[in-house]
Amino acid sequence: MLILTLRPGKKICIGDDTVITLLGSEGNEVTLTIKSDQDITAGYNKPEHNDDPQP
Repeated sequence: MLILTLRPGKKICIGDDTVITLLGSEGNEVTLTIKSDQDITAGYNKPEHNDDPQP
């Protein structure tokens, strides 16, 4: 697992063709853009359970 702390506008590059940009955050939510080749499918799903310990 990789944990990153980013400021708005910073980017994560995955390989040569995928770039994730942090647009902003508010509370427990973040807004991202994912730019990739058209032949790559991107999506998300909510985990069935949370493995993170609660504070």
